[in-house]
Amino acid sequence: MHSVWLFAAAFIAVGCSRVHPSEEAPQKRAPSSTNVHLAIGVQTDAKVRSERVTREVLGRTVEIAGEIVSTPDRTARVSSPVAGRLDSVRFGEGETVKKGEPLAVLRVPDLGRLRGELATAAARATAARADANRLKGLSERQLATEQAYLDAEAQAKSFEAQTAALREQIGAMGAPSETDSGFQVTLRAPVDGVVVSREALVGQPLRSDQTIATVADLSRVWFVAQVFERDLPLVDIGATARVRLTALPDRTVDASVELLGRALDPATRTTSVRIPIDNRDGAIRIGMTGLARIMSKANAADAGPPVVTIPRAALADLGGRRVVFVKKGPEEFEPRDVETGAAAGDRLAVVRGVNEGDEIVVDGVFTLKSIALKSSFTEE
Repeated sequence: MHSVWLFAAAFIAVGCSRVHPSEEAPQKRAPSSTNVHLAIGVQTDAKVRSERVTREVLGRTVEIAGEIVSTPDRTARVSSPVAGRLDSVRFGEGETVKKGEPLAVLRVPDLGRLRGELATAAARATAARADANRLKGLSERQLATEQAYLDAEAQAKSFEAQTAALREQIGAMGAPSETDSGFQVTLRAPVDGVVVSREALVGQPLRSDQTIATVADLSRVWFVAQVFERDLPLVDIGATARVRLTALPDRTVDASVELLGRALDPATRTTSVRIPIDNRDGAIRIGMTGLARIMSKANAADAGPPVVTIPRAALADLGGRRVVFVKKGPEEFEPRDVETGAAAGDRLAVVRGVNEGDEIVVDGVFTLKSIALKSSFTEE
């Protein structure tokens, strides 16, 4: 009997220890993605910027900041040749214009008076020339004195000179002298190009030589920067330059140094560097800023084949891991382990981890690192 009671107690204990399936403790949650999510607005505030991984020759380089300017020999100003008032303006900033295209009409009060004087002088010159020719024929037949002919010739030349002077004066105003256009002068585009600035309003009074617009041919522009004295050994004429503009982070321009300044600024100990850039697609605008990475011809010859590189600033230490943040979507970034090799300046060769064409964060890395570390602490 005692054994029966022990068996029953054990059966009851086992039965009571079982938990109904609906009352089981929740299973351990699967770890969440380690990717960092950051709203676009926050990215803008934190100045997060990404760029494509490229393959390049890794040698000793220098990186210099600069901006885009128009080339002086492809830039022209539209100015008033004479004082007057603008009757109409036919162009806007940013518009493409052709050489000779009418841009504005200027009303010049003195123009009508000059045209009247020109008409009078031209008529007198014509009559005086006819009289001189008549007297020349008579003089040759001894029907008129030679002095009479000489006096008539002098008077004809005087009126002709006066006519030429008035024509030149009217032409200097930009107005055709032989056509009647009243008091108006048409200002025309001096070159083919884009209107990069407009300083003209209808009804505005203009002084002589006052500029109303600047027209530039932007198919070829310059990236102009300043290089420090200590970096001059790394820069020479013809040196390879890779330009990346802040406003066009996905675009890299390969060019070469065209001009290196011959004098140093005594205050900054820098000299200018000029890099011409092809801009036939018009994507690059005047005033854009960016960085140019320059490698001298001697260093390029000794550097070896192109390799995948990243900027040193893209690296982050994430709990002992060396990572870069690869952009996976507009608001998603993957912390990816990388192994780096040789270094040159601020560039690192990549042994593994990222490939050419991957988009990685190069500015604002600390913000993403902080979020990633916070997420890992929360999960633990």
